[in-house]
Amino acid sequence: MKLFAAFSRSIVLVILLLFLVIFSGRAAALQTDFPEGMQEFVQQGRKLEARLFPELENVKITPGQNFKLETRAADESAADLSSSDEFLISYDSEAEEGEYYYTVQVLATEERARAEELKQELSGLGFSELEINFGQDFYRLQAGSFAERSRADNLKEEIIAAGYEGWVTEMSRPGGKLQLWQQGRLILLADSLQLKGEFYIDGYLFEDELTVTSGDSGLQILKSLFLEDLVSQELELIQLKVNRPLPAESLKALAVIIRSRLTAEALYRDEEYVDGEKYRPEEGIRTSTQEAVQETETEFLVKDDKIFPAGYNWEDIREEALDSSPDYDIIEVDEVRLSALLDKDYRRILQEGFPAAELADMKNRASSRVTVDARVQRGLNYQEIRQLTWWGSRVINLLKLDLNSRFYSVFPALSQDRIAGTEDLVHLGQRNQALGGINGGFFDGTGRPLGLLIIDGEIASEKARDLVRSTLLISDEGEYQIGRFDWQAELVLPQGESLTISGANRQPRENEAVIINSHMGEEAPALTADAVEIYLDAEDRVQGINRGGAGIRTATPEEGRLIQARGQPAHLLGGLRSGTELEIRKFLSPEPELQGDIKHALGAGPNLVTGGSVDITAEEEQFQADIVSGRSPRSALGLTYDNQLLLVTVDGRQPERSIGMELEEMAELMISLGAESAMNLDGGATARLLVRGFNINVPSGERDISNALLIRSDF
Repeated sequence: MKLFAAFSRSIVLVILLLFLVIFSGRAAALQTDFPEGMQEFVQQGRKLEARLFPELENVKITPGQNFKLETRAADESAADLSSSDEFLISYDSEAEEGEYYYTVQVLATEERARAEELKQELSGLGFSELEINFGQDFYRLQAGSFAERSRADNLKEEIIAAGYEGWVTEMSRPGGKLQLWQQGRLILLADSLQLKGEFYIDGYLFEDELTVTSGDSGLQILKSLFLEDLVSQELELIQLKVNRPLPAESLKALAVIIRSRLTAEALYRDEEYVDGEKYRPEEGIRTSTQEAVQETETEFLVKDDKIFPAGYNWEDIREEALDSSPDYDIIEVDEVRLSALLDKDYRRILQEGFPAAELADMKNRASSRVTVDARVQRGLNYQEIRQLTWWGSRVINLLKLDLNSRFYSVFPALSQDRIAGTEDLVHLGQRNQALGGINGGFFDGTGRPLGLLIIDGEIASEKARDLVRSTLLISDEGEYQIGRFDWQAELVLPQGESLTISGANRQPRENEAVIINSHMGEEAPALTADAVEIYLDAEDRVQGINRGGAGIRTATPEEGRLIQARGQPAHLLGGLRSGTELEIRKFLSPEPELQGDIKHALGAGPNLVTGGSVDITAEEEQFQADIVSGRSPRSALGLTYDNQLLLVTVDGRQPERSIGMELEEMAELMISLGAESAMNLDGGATARLLVRGFNINVPSGERDISNALLIRSDF
């Protein structure tokens, strides 16, 4: 049922997107900031196909634990071999395609178990020379191997007489230039071999997957390696060979040089594989090497929009020279060391050594394309943006509202129209006739918002603990502001005394007064024995008083409000009489820079952008690490210089689709979208964007929300 529901949702979203695209009539071309040829390399996970050994005539394989050998022959058939005995793989330069023969095919199935079962049945009936071959996604059970068609026809009749199906097939015996030997016996001819699990080659232990194939003049052993593994191995080799330790800045400079050379080889040279002969899996990498590689992981030398083929040259104590290639610009390792000893950092070393190139950081680059650019309604646009970054793909969803238009209302909304509880964003939007929207601020396990929330001028919740966090304000004049604001109210009593109100829609703490209104739900919090509660009508006139009496629960008024207090504030409330006129004054500090009264407020945080620059205030707002660190699904809102409201989600925790963003990346994204100011919203599995009644993004999990910022059409 879940699979069907997901499929149905996908179909509906596709229809919605098609509707939007058809009526927008716009499409954006691919824009890339990666150097030439690098996009495909990044898409492939930053791996290089490396040749680990020079071409060999033969190689000995010693199996270890969980060893598995898969073969692929010239006719695309494959076989699996598992053994604890040593194998010898040799290269036959004279091998040609094998001879043809006839066999009786009894079964073709996707299930190997079914083929094995039928093989046992036929074997029990006396049939021999039964083989299971795999090719083109099917397991084929075949009987016999004949040079003459007539003998195969006779066997077919015998199989049919036994109650089974069978048909004669002409096959080609696998040729291939690879010969697989075991205990002096030729087992198989193949075009390529896959070695998996644990095994030894020339005394080196591998615990991964290698490919053995034929080259122009011998065996080739290939491995798909992360670029950084190759960089680490080669840099460590330099450390082992030079006669004096290299300073940290030298190691960083050489890491960038090696990385640039390997990538240039993979992208621009004719060779199919990069040289991986320096890679040896069991050789340890010292900490200084690891740190140098990690600190420069995304940095390359670039010239004319191409990775620059830098190289190095060094001489060890035996005066043996090593250089990367005569085709590259070369720097002496001794020169790199000397520069570091003169307190030059690696960036300056590279600049002086390769003045024609620039040092570029790929973590700040991405290729982007707008896959959907649609007008939802005049003044409200939706975009889906897909990006390829150094770290992986990500999907961005954007709603942009023109705030100069007076045909929309923007407002926060509570799930189930009360302070506690959660609800799906789609249902919340439907109840409020929303055309679009985004999930709002953080909330606790009951669904209570953990931040300032004002709806239609009435406080719903105050700041969490004593944390003044980023908040979106909307005035009744239609002006917007993002900043850090604290809320407080004051109840002015008849004799000029005042009583501070510091909370909303919850039980008061000792010596505290709180306000209770319709956002609370049907009933006010139960009164404690030392509490006093007054009921104020819409004109702030006292209409009733409850003094003490633990467990009393008053119905929340549809108009007006309740004030509950304990301690000294309760003593002051207890002296009031019905009919007394009071005044409630509400304050935000600092004072907002907006015209009119504050109509709505939505708190979340931290701040992301101020004045068009990155300004992340996670530490000042005291956000915990699990919210602000790492790449996660994100939600944010922003205000642009030209008075646009941006509602943005970034999908995450879906490695094949979208990896999410760090907070700094989110801030940079908001700036790229034109934000003058921006703030973070609740993210993770909560991140959701609503368009015309649908979650338009793909959340990382199923989770209802506490509150949202919605857009309603007033056309």
